Amino acid sequence: MKICSIENCERKHRAKGYCHIHYLRISRRNTSELVKCLPIEERFHKGYKINEITGCWDWIKSLGSHGYAHIAERGKNLRGHRLSYEIHFGKISSGLLVLHKCDNRKCVNPKHLFLGSQKENMEDMIAKGRHPIAKKGKIINATKSYILDKHPKSKLNCIQVIEIRKLLSMGKSMLAISKLFNVSEKTIFNIKHELIWKKEAISNYMKESIETHHKIRESHDRHRRNAH
Repeated sequence: MKICSIENCERKHRAKGYCHIHYLRISRRNTSELVKCLPIEERFHKGYKINEITGCWDWIKSLGSHGYAHIAERGKNLRGHRLSYEIHFGKISSGLLVLHKCDNRKCVNPKHLFLGSQKENMEDMIAKGRHPIAKKGKIINATKSYILDKHPKSKLNCIQVIEIRKLLSMGKSMLAISKLFNVSEKTIFNIKHELIWKKEAISNYMKESIETHHKIRESHDRHRRNAH
């Protein structure tokens, strides 16, 4: 078996006389020696430029598809603003997001960051007019869309499930309803027998939605008053 040409390396030959690892090192860095990365905190502080006007620490390295700062660590891509929060304030509790006070996705200034839930993130987006529908001035519709929205992998939302149960009670066939809502007949069967979308859960969700609706409207009104 042909092996790598680097001294003391007994790995299998890959290309141009080198094993896979040495081939990558030489092709990328022009050296067969292992180049150690700087500690992630040190690399973080080399990755931004401070905006003297806004105070934002604008990320000047790699950006993700959504415009957030990205930094690689042990084969994983970390979001810069989350890393910044952990460096300066400690570990982030499970289920919490790191939100921006400045609404600048590239910013990694810890003073511009705060923790919040997904629900609080959506409320903040709508209040500041960053929600896709809120941008068009349809605050009520945006709020309703958020409250009654479906799970990302579900084709139905609460209102549609209530309508399906109403049609079932009227004697409409499961096959006809499945075609009407573009779902499988099995889904309608599961809804009918409360294997999914349980009535009690929907009822509680709707009550919570009404409270959320008022909170979002109040948040939007406060933001509008402050803007003036």
